[in-house]
Amino acid sequence: MKTRTPDDMLYGGPGGDTFNATRGTTVGVVADGADVMVGGDGSDTASYFRRLTPLRVTLDGAANDGAVGENDQAGVPQGPLGRPDVENVNGGMGNDVLIGTSGPNFLVSRIGADTIHGLGGADTIDVRDRDRDSAWNDVVDAGDGPDYCAANRTDDLTSCEEIFFGS
Repeated sequence: MKTRTPDDMLYGGPGGDTFNATRGTTVGVVADGADVMVGGDGSDTASYFRRLTPLRVTLDGAANDGAVGENDQAGVPQGPLGRPDVENVNGGMGNDVLIGTSGPNFLVSRIGADTIHGLGGADTIDVRDRDRDSAWNDVVDAGDGPDYCAANRTDDLTSCEEIFFGS
């Protein structure tokens, strides 16, 4: 599937899908199966918002993302630094692990006891469980760089230079 304009949304079905994004902010909503998301220019997001199972998404450009054994590929390595062309991740409703890059990332978790590693760059990390302050405790290590974290008061936050508590 290929987008035609910025801000298009791609929805995959059962099985493996390939998403080719155009320039701009494009969101690929990833379904089950070994999916590949090619972000291209601009800021691109791999979204697992509808997923119920625990996920591990590492923005390293390798086919090692999604649920256990799923082997999604969130981004293809680009440029001299080899950073993937997908910069952002929206987690699902399980106990997820989201790992960013040395550049800026926008990492969002949903419900569940999630673990977020921002690594380098000016990251924005949102682990608020929306009106579920004590239900799940998330662990965030924002990493190097000036990072902004939005969280619940029960979450464990490290290396967040700016913190917002609330829903």
